[in-house]
Amino acid sequence: MLSRIDHVALEVPNIDAYISVFTETNGLKLIRKGVATATGRQIAMLGDRLGTKIELIENPECDAIRFLHVAFATNDLACALATSEASGWALVRGPSEIAAAKAHSAFLIKNNVEIQLLEYQPGSPDLATW
Repeated sequence: MLSRIDHVALEVPNIDAYISVFTETNGLKLIRKGVATATGRQIAMLGDRLGTKIELIENPECDAIRFLHVAFATNDLACALATSEASGWALVRGPSEIAAAKAHSAFLIKNNVEIQLLEYQPGSPDLATW
């Protein structure tokens, strides 16, 4: 089912400023920048040496950092999705491919909490550790 927390997504008003804030800690490195599939907004994936990540999603209209979702990695997206739905989670969007991450993803919601399920393909840049 779900193997681990993959990342936490945060909405930020200025992506480059927040990339600097988090990478200046020397605890996170920029893995990749891209565009969010659902919104077309800029994203940045930052990771620590063990593979835990923070995803920054830019929204110039927000005035403060804001929590968006928690993402969980899985080796079987279809099974994890079925189990989650049986537990009362409602599908918001997906499953869909995230080509830049070499992954398949689905978003679910329950009690105003959104989660993302991710199944990575071999060679995904988002699996980088250092």
